[in-house]
Amino acid sequence: VYGNISYTKNNLYHREDGPAVILRDAKTGVAKREGYYLDDEIHREDGPAAIDRDPETGTLIWEAYYSNGKVHRVDGPAMVGYNLDGSRISEFYYVNGEYHREDGPAIIQYSRTGKIRKKQYFVNGCEIPNGRGLAKKAKKMKLLLDLAKECGIHLVIPEKT
Repeated sequence: VYGNISYTKNNLYHREDGPAVILRDAKTGVAKREGYYLDDEIHREDGPAAIDRDPETGTLIWEAYYSNGKVHRVDGPAMVGYNLDGSRISEFYYVNGEYHREDGPAIIQYSRTGKIRKKQYFVNGCEIPNGRGLAKKAKKMKLLLDLAKECGIHLVIPEKT
């Protein structure tokens, strides 16, 4: 018999040295889902905070990175889906809970053969419909704004609506 495990502190999911929630498959005992929480917020600094595995094989099928309850990762995709053979199905890039990637698509979906079948570009949660060209322009604009600030030039950019 296999059981689920949860760690709490003051009735909140909380564990500092491992997953706070572990859900096991009743037949195989495989940890099919793990969640890392601090004070009831999904969070992990040194790896994915949410992990799903195939209940039969234990093969990784989904991982997601969170920081303080928000989907977040700056050095790679924040969410990745996998086929049972380990190849990627999808990648999602997030920063502070918003789709964001300056050097490529923020959403990538792959075919079974590994070819990209869909890609979408986002910067700070705003979709860039023209793809990579506008994403590069957005990155250049940020560099120009940083340079202007460094040189004491005050520019006002309207907030996104």
